Order: sequence, then structure tokens, then C-alpha cells
Amino acid sequence: MGRSGRFPGMRTYETLSRIIQVRRSSWVEHLPQYFEMRVLVAGRSVYHFAYYRSVLEALRRHGHELELRFDERWSSGNSDVSLQGFLKENPEVSLQWSQTREDWLREPLFAMRELRSYSSYLRRFEQSTYY
Repeated sequence: MGRSGRFPGMRTYETLSRIIQVRRSSWVEHLPQYFEMRVLVAGRSVYHFAYYRSVLEALRRHGHELELRFDERWSSGNSDVSLQGFLKENPEVSLQWSQTREDWLREPLFAMRELRSYSSYLRRFEQSTYY
């Protein structure tokens, strides 16, 4: 078989084999080693970091660059134990507060985003009765 266009160092059958393996397990673990990404992670609160820590750890193991951004007001008073532990293990990861809008559109846009999110939950048939 010929060379693969996406993975120049691999033959086509090797690429197909890798795609099949990715579908069977964690996609992050099967990213090619020479494929490096810069990933911006934007979260509302530092408290939520624990929910996606394992994915970010896998990205770091594969040499991808991470930049973390959280909202300072939403994070105020919340536990950041998981985040601080991650940063100690990965000192090269960038952490900053996200910037929020300060103009008159801030509140209406926030409300519209919340309504859009809520409506997506209502349209999911498998969703719990909570929504």
C-alpha cells in the first residue's frame, strides 16, 4: 500500500490500524508522538478542573502544550486542590484568569448562552427529569 497523507511516516494499512485502535480505547493515548498541539482550556471555575484532569494529563504525557483559563469571580472561594496538584506536576502549563466582557452586551449574551444550553438539554430524549 502507499503512503498515508495524514501521517507521512506511516503506510496506509498502519494508519487504518491506528484508527481502529483509537475507536477501541482513549483517543488521546493514540495520538502520534510527532503530532503536537497547543490546547486552550477555558473553564468557568477552578473547582471543575477535577472533571477533566485525566484528559489533560494524557495530553501532557504526549508532549502537548496546555494553557488554562478560568473565571476569577466564579473561582473565588472554590477549592483548587486538583488544579494545584496538576500544576506542581506540570510547571510548564500556563494558568491565567480569563478576560470577561465589560460592555453592555455582557449580561444579555450570558443569558442567551444559558438559554441555548438549557434548551439543548430539553431536546435530549435520554436526559433525566431534572431538566
